[in-house]
Amino acid sequence: MAKIPPQQTSTAPAWAGSIRFIFLAGLVIVLVGIVSISTAALPLTATGLLLAYILYPVKSFLQRRVFRGRGGPAVTVVILLVISTVLLILLLVVPTLIIQTVNFIESTFIALNEFATQPLVFNGEPVLNESGEAVILLDELNELVRSYVGPALDGTPTTGDETTTPVQPLPIDEGLIQTILVLTGDFVSISFQLFGSIAAAGINGLFLILMLSYFLSDGQTMIESIIEVAPDGYERDLRRIFWEFGQVWNDYLRGQLILGLLMGFLMWLMSIVLGLQNPVFLGVFAGFMEFIPNLGPVLAMLPPVLVALFSGSSNFPEMNTLVLVGIIVAIWIVVQQLEGLVFQPRIMGSSLNLHPVVIVIGVIVGGSLAGIVGVILSSPLIATGRILLQYVYGRLAEEPPFRRNPSFEHWLRMNAPHLRHEPEYVEQQATESTEQP
Repeated sequence: MAKIPPQQTSTAPAWAGSIRFIFLAGLVIVLVGIVSISTAALPLTATGLLLAYILYPVKSFLQRRVFRGRGGPAVTVVILLVISTVLLILLLVVPTLIIQTVNFIESTFIALNEFATQPLVFNGEPVLNESGEAVILLDELNELVRSYVGPALDGTPTTGDETTTPVQPLPIDEGLIQTILVLTGDFVSISFQLFGSIAAAGINGLFLILMLSYFLSDGQTMIESIIEVAPDGYERDLRRIFWEFGQVWNDYLRGQLILGLLMGFLMWLMSIVLGLQNPVFLGVFAGFMEFIPNLGPVLAMLPPVLVALFSGSSNFPEMNTLVLVGIIVAIWIVVQQLEGLVFQPRIMGSSLNLHPVVIVIGVIVGGSLAGIVGVILSSPLIATGRILLQYVYGRLAEEPPFRRNPSFEHWLRMNAPHLRHEPEYVEQQATESTEQP
């Protein structure tokens, strides 16, 4: 199993099966304990790993084409690009996004409140109830709740014996002093909380940058180190599994990021052309919804529909709101068809190859276990588990665990001289090519 010969021989007897089992069980317990203790670092580590997956092609391109094989300058340029992009987003996009998000929430609640408290109108005529009075949705809802729940919602009955002691006002000077002390304490508390949040964000950002640079620099070395401890003969199987993992995560993360930016831009452009309010919020929301499989594109259509219903169009003020909603729905359906038929196959290909029912179930389970992160990562995690199950099934059934994949063979042929335990692959390919007529 050891690939590197020891520097000195050992006189100790070989471990028996029970000793091996005890050692492995103890090692697993220690690893689980370390992971449970360091749970605070796991999100940042996972974020750094995902960013490294996304940015690794950029680093490889710079290393090959710009810096002539030098990895250090390529990693430095990628890190600087990441920092510059984050700063630009924080300075240019985030303030506008916050303002437009607040405006959207406020305008939606105001419109819903007016809709619920004003008489219901249909075709210009008020809708009447059985008593001949105008229907107000909020009053009807309150009446419906009272009829089912009962008068308990109106308040807790009193016995009439309760006595109230009037509160004596504080003297002006004493009250003023207490108010100043309370405000001063709140200000100091908020200042310390804000300083702590900024310091924590700075430390987490520095840790994330370090993890990202480490993964970009030594990612392949880490994989080779894991392959190094594989049992004899399983090196290529483990390398193939890692390669398929990389195909799934690289294609999914980069593909979803590109699709999110594209669909967000199209939503923003449609909002600008139709004169909808808060176009930046609508575009960012639509782009983010691309990371939720199947359900995301439908949810992305709801905010522009609400804006059209409650605020109308600033470019076409005389257009009927229902007609505007119809135009929005029609445009978004066409965009979704283009995404499914043109954009998605070219950008993502068949990296996941999962049935839609499996994806929906994964989204539900992932959301219940890990919230929005579970929803976003459910599909690639299921695809990763499928790769492992296919390999285990092939080994148990004594069938080939992998299908022939020309892409993997080409990658292995190109990278074999730089990989451990694969130099014979180059000789094998050369022999096969010379033996062919």
